[in-house]
Amino acid sequence: MMVLGADPDAPQKDWPEDPQVRPVMSKPVWSLVSYFSYHKGMKMSQRNDDTDKVILGRTLSRRLDQGYTPESLKGMIDRFYQSYGKDYSLPALAFVSKPMQEKLTHEADVVKDDPILQWLLNGMPDRGPFDEPREMRKAVILAGDAINRYPDVVADILRIEGTYAATSSRLAFLDQVIGTKINRGGHTPMGFPDDVIFPVARLLPPELRGAGPIRPRHDTVQAAIAALPIKRSR
Repeated sequence: MMVLGADPDAPQKDWPEDPQVRPVMSKPVWSLVSYFSYHKGMKMSQRNDDTDKVILGRTLSRRLDQGYTPESLKGMIDRFYQSYGKDYSLPALAFVSKPMQEKLTHEADVVKDDPILQWLLNGMPDRGPFDEPREMRKAVILAGDAINRYPDVVADILRIEGTYAATSSRLAFLDQVIGTKINRGGHTPMGFPDDVIFPVARLLPPELRGAGPIRPRHDTVQAAIAALPIKRSR
C-alpha cells in the first residue's frame, strides 16, 4: 500500500490491502448477528464473512422493527441450525431468504404496541380493547381473508367509532375490494353507502386504490402482522 508523505528509503511495510472492519450496526442487531455467527451449529466449512453479516444484520434489524423480540429471533436462529443450517455452505444467505423466513417466522413471538393489533395477534379473545369484543371478532371473521392480508387496515377500521353493523359493513367492503383486485382487476365494489366507502377508502394502501399487486395471503394472522411494512407498523 502506498503511503503519501512516507520516507521513500524506509523499508516497505506489509500493510493489508483490505483491512477487516467490523460492520456498523446497532448493539441489539450486532448481538443477534454474533449469536448467529458463533452459533454452536455453525461448521468450519461454512462461510460467514463481513458481507454476509451486513446482509444478515439488515434482516434482523427489520425483524426487530416489525416487533419481533430478541429472544424470538434467537429461537429462529436455533431452529434454523437445528433443522436446515447444516445443508448450506452460506448459512446467512440461506437464513435471510424469503422461503426460509416464511418457515421460521410462524412460531416466533411478535410484540406490538398497538392494543388492537395485539388483540388480533392474540386470537381476538373475549377480553380486549372494545366494549363488545365478541361482536368485533365476529365482524373480523366474516370479513374473510382481509385479516390474513391487511391486518393493519382491519385494525384501522376497528378504530373507527360506530355500531357493530357499521364496523361489519366496513370490513365487508374491505373484503370485497380485496376480492375484486384478485378476481377482476380492482373495480370498486357496488352496493355500499357512502358512510361505509369513504372512511375505508381513506385507509386503503395504494395497491388497493389503484394498480399493483396486493399483499399475499398469510396462513396465520401472526405471520400477516409480522410481515407488515415497517412504515405502517405502530
